[in-house]
Amino acid sequence: MISLNRGKYRLSCDHKTEIAYNLVAVASSGEKLSKNTISFLNEWLVIGKKPLKAFIDTWNIVLNNYTPNCFPILFRAVDKRKRLNPGRICSYTGSFNIADEYRRSKIIVLDTAEVMKEYTPEALEEKRKLNQERIEFYKENYSEEGLVIEDGFVFSFYPLARVLSQHSVHTYWISEDEYVVREPHSATSIWYRQRPQ
Repeated sequence: MISLNRGKYRLSCDHKTEIAYNLVAVASSGEKLSKNTISFLNEWLVIGKKPLKAFIDTWNIVLNNYTPNCFPILFRAVDKRKRLNPGRICSYTGSFNIADEYRRSKIIVLDTAEVMKEYTPEALEEKRKLNQERIEFYKENYSEEGLVIEDGFVFSFYPLARVLSQHSVHTYWISEDEYVVREPHSATSIWYRQRPQ
């Protein structure tokens, strides 16, 4: 079921899966966008600051199954106090100028080729072992109350603007050069806007 009722966009589990795999196939093998996927993208592009569960669930499926074949440098303009939120799904741009237009106090920079090195199978296995050792240490030396186990998500990103361009839809948004990103644990660098003298 797909419904938009009182501003709440909802998708059934089957539709989330169908749309996600269509998005993966579109970017990977040039399959056409389905009507449901176009409807999903219509809503995503105007959703604003707080993506709803239907979008997050769908993009999670996409990012779990899509393998990037190019590794751009991505940018996101944020306020001074805002930090990376590992695992959060949000929009980045492939254009520094687009990010700079938002006039926020800093811009997060992700060199995706560098960041992906932290998420190779070998690096993830090493991280899992270290995390398991940390958990065992805390269980032996502290009470389990408040024990936090790191989420084992894998950083990934999806070239939304490229897909829109190839299918000649939402031409206005293509200029934004948007990528949907599952944020990593750390940025490549952060650029701070200078205050006017």
